[in-house]
Amino acid sequence: EYQTWIYGLRAANAVKQFEATDYVAAHRALQQLTPSIRQRRDLGLARLAAENDRRLQQPANALVWSQQALLWSDNSEADRLTTAWLLLDLKREAEAEAIAKTLPVTSEASRSLAVIITRNQAVRAYKSRRFDEAETLLMQLKTQTGQQLTAEDQSMLGWTLFQAGKLRLALDEFKDSYRQKPEAGTAQGVVFSAAKLQVIEEAAALANDIGGPLTTLLADPPLQEALAQGLTGKELQVNVSATARVNLIRALLPASVPA
Repeated sequence: EYQTWIYGLRAANAVKQFEATDYVAAHRALQQLTPSIRQRRDLGLARLAAENDRRLQQPANALVWSQQALLWSDNSEADRLTTAWLLLDLKREAEAEAIAKTLPVTSEASRSLAVIITRNQAVRAYKSRRFDEAETLLMQLKTQTGQQLTAEDQSMLGWTLFQAGKLRLALDEFKDSYRQKPEAGTAQGVVFSAAKLQVIEEAAALANDIGGPLTTLLADPPLQEALAQGLTGKELQVNVSATARVNLIRALLPASVPA
């Protein structure tokens, strides 16, 4: 009974330090208790140790405790979720994905986990040039996020559709992404898609509405010359009339931007 009393006092001290956000002190207290925690199969303190190490940005240590808690709790949903997040932090994505497949998407944390895993899978598919798979995953991501992709995800969907030859769909995704967040890479997607579709005026109109890197890109003399000649290398194989397109771009660009 004395040992139980001492264990209770030390455990209470560890909890007190954790609640005071003194995670270093809590870590020391939990380290001293580690043999007793394991001997007693103390699920609560194992979970506390995992969370404390996570907050100390020690995911490898946190994972050890989380996996211990997983064993003691007979694979509870909460411990599976914690373990999957820690595996993601450690870039052990395949293991995290395997656990995520066993989880019902019933909480905000599990939904967020599903979104991150789908996004990671889409990125891997895109980088491996499996564009059909990447498109499927990004459309799944749309569903998971309630049709609200981030600008970065929407731009990736645009490039996926562009690589698959679905130019009209790609242009629409690029334009929506650019409206969310005007970035240079997305601006290139807008121009490449519009040029191939021979609707460069859509890119110019977007530049006129929003400005940003798209305006700078369309005002670039080499690009204007390429559009005028219909010669833009492997990425932009377009056929545009000689002066009409360049004149249209100049007419639609803001007056403050040199043409």
